[in-house]
Amino acid sequence: MSDILALTRWIHYIAGVMWIGHLWFFNFVNLNYQTEVPAELKKTVNPPLMLRALFVFRWGALFTFLSGVYMLAVLWGSADRWMNSGAQAWYMGFGVLSGTVMFINVWGVIWPAQKKIMTGLQGGPAADPKLAPRAAMASRVNTYLSVPLLLGMMGGAHKEYNLFGGDLTGFLIAVALGLALVKLGYMLFPKINTKIYKAS
Repeated sequence: MSDILALTRWIHYIAGVMWIGHLWFFNFVNLNYQTEVPAELKKTVNPPLMLRALFVFRWGALFTFLSGVYMLAVLWGSADRWMNSGAQAWYMGFGVLSGTVMFINVWGVIWPAQKKIMTGLQGGPAADPKLAPRAAMASRVNTYLSVPLLLGMMGGAHKEYNLFGGDLTGFLIAVALGLALVKLGYMLFPKINTKIYKAS
């Protein structure tokens, strides 16, 4: 069982990197890039780029979620090890709740909307204009949850990594700090200089 659990945790981390990495690409890189791309060019560039990225994104989310469910089921069998472990239980609980919300957003909101949007760009029926803002909001929510989610994964599995005293107050401070870091990213990444060569 320990080998299976270790393998599952490894899969959880690999899939999580695929998922969160693409989430950050969408929100901190692609979101700003799309404001600079002419509408006609989007029809050529976006479908092959976005469909590849969305494939890795959604399947990364699925394997992260399923491996997390398995690990939770194993830990539930030994609940006495963490249910009464103070802040560690808060870290794990927050990670589970955040990851579940994020997974539902990916498969229930973002991917269905993007599938229709990409279909429209490839010459199919035009997507409802409400879909893009809805998907963007779900993606933004996921981005805000992602940083404290990683904190929950870290602190839930390793008590020594509980921050700011390792109690409930410290946990809440750490979550607030994670949300602030994402907000800072939204403020700073649009200002990145994208011009290296300047004609004299």
